[in-house]
Amino acid sequence: MASLATQCTSQTIPSSHCVISHTLADPVERRAAAVLGIVKELKEAGSGLVVISQLQSQVNTLTSKIALLDQRVFFTATLHSRLLTVGAGPLVFNHVLMNTGGGYSPTTGVFTAPCRGLYVFLVQMFTSGHGHAKWDLYVNGHMVMSGESHTHDNTSNEYMYPVTLQAGDRVSVYSRNSLHIYGIHHSFFGGWMSKAL
Repeated sequence: MASLATQCTSQTIPSSHCVISHTLADPVERRAAAVLGIVKELKEAGSGLVVISQLQSQVNTLTSKIALLDQRVFFTATLHSRLLTVGAGPLVFNHVLMNTGGGYSPTTGVFTAPCRGLYVFLVQMFTSGHGHAKWDLYVNGHMVMSGESHTHDNTSNEYMYPVTLQAGDRVSVYSRNSLHIYGIHHSFFGGWMSKAL
């Protein structure tokens, strides 16, 4: 066949006879073109799959962020008794007024963060009579805010503390000495998540 092609090139054989070599070459060219087309389609399909995977990842991320935005966390707890004396140690606000998200335990007095976020905590102590009130706010067993007041009569003191918490972090109030305080509707412990992170 090579000699036929060579002879056609040298024009020793009429061009009409060269149809044989072209006829044999066409299927090979078509097959090569088909293979190249398949390779191109595979490449395009591959890049398309990558794009789809990236879009799916972005959708998953946005879905997670929307779920965090929809999450509501806040609580307020006070004390059952109107007037009581509490000793040094954990202050357990045992009367829950609200507990959206279920983070606060009226049994232990501990708030456990359900998710990572920026939280704000508020503590109010309404002390009775003359005394020296000392109490602290703790996060995971470490004191982060100290409250102290000298009282000569019934006195109310409020403290606010913002903090970033991880899921599972624990927040509680401790008294450093005995306190004579008014309970229900006077002294309370509360907090809320202002922004999920």
